[in-house]
This record gives sequence, structure tokens and C-alpha cells, in this order.
Amino acid sequence: MFVPERPRFGAFADGGFVRWDDAQLLDSGGVLIADYVSPAEADRTQQKHRLVRGAIPFNIEAQRWINPIEKGDRIGWFLGKVLLLHFWATWSPESIEQLAHYDELYKKHKDQGLVVIAIHSAEGADDLAAFVAERGYTLPIAVDEGASAQRYGIWNFPQSILFDRDCRLAWLSQEGETPSPAQLKHLLDDIDAFPAH
Repeated sequence: MFVPERPRFGAFADGGFVRWDDAQLLDSGGVLIADYVSPAEADRTQQKHRLVRGAIPFNIEAQRWINPIEKGDRIGWFLGKVLLLHFWATWSPESIEQLAHYDELYKKHKDQGLVVIAIHSAEGADDLAAFVAERGYTLPIAVDEGASAQRYGIWNFPQSILFDRDCRLAWLSQEGETPSPAQLKHLLDDIDAFPAH
């Protein structure tokens, strides 16, 4: 399974199971069964997966991290939190402007459960650590060789994706815009009706 999950454990009369991300181990008493989905099968499944409201997120693949966050590549670990993925690049002025905005949001709302992960293309990322340090950004930044952007269908920058506390897609930017304060407040307050703007 390419769908991120938290580890799950269970037991029954004569056995038990452990399931963690893309692997499952089942002990039925007399037989031990291990199940693993290959990366090729995960890619085929991913091609059928559409980014629509309610969709389950893909894990991200980081070449390296700046301001790393624990289990940052395993999106399922953020279940119970509001997650914003921001795809950006230093050569895009609008991306940099949004990054500053998201860094402020992260500082202001992380205690309320907001996690912001900025994902920068590996292209042009040689001086990224100095760029981030110079501006004092504290949000986690992943350097992506392209796999994460491809999984999310990101072909230009900036683009942002917002996930609710159930780890389901709540909002996806259409033309590089940021989510509205009302949309963010809705998810942080865990209110039922998601605002259009």
C-alpha cells in the first residue's frame, strides 16, 4: 500500500498482525504471512489515485531536509494535525513571498496542530540552507528530486495543498494561491462545513 498509515497492531485467539505503511505481517498461529507492495505496484496504484477533496495524501521523498521534522516523509504520522504542503522554488518571487507567509502561520499555529512542510525542487537548491538561515525560517523544508512533485501533479511553483486532521485532502491551490484565513481556521477548529474561500 502506498497510502501512509500509522502502525496498527491486533491480536486474535491464535495469532496477531502488524501493519506499517507498505508492509503487513500476519501470524495465524501455524502460518506467518508477510505482504509487501513493490514500488512498481505502488506507482501503478498511484496513477489511479486522483487529487480530489477527501483524497488520502502521498508520502513525500526528500533528498535532504532543512529544519527537519520527525517522520516528515511519512504523511500518515500527521494524523490529528492540519498539514499544509507548499511546493516552492527560490527562483519564484511569489514562492518566496508565500514561504514567508507560511513560516509566520507555522510559528503562530503550530501549537494548535498546524504542520507546514515546504518542498523545494532539487534544482537550484545548492545554496538553500544559507537562503533559509539568512531569513530565519523555522518551518521544515524538504528538498525534492522530483518524485514528490510528480506524485502531487505539481508542474509549476508555487502550489499548496491542505490536509485536514483526518489526513484527507481539504484544499488544493488552482493557480498558486494560498488558503484563506477562514479555510485554515475551519480546519484548525475542526468545523464541519469547509468554506469555499
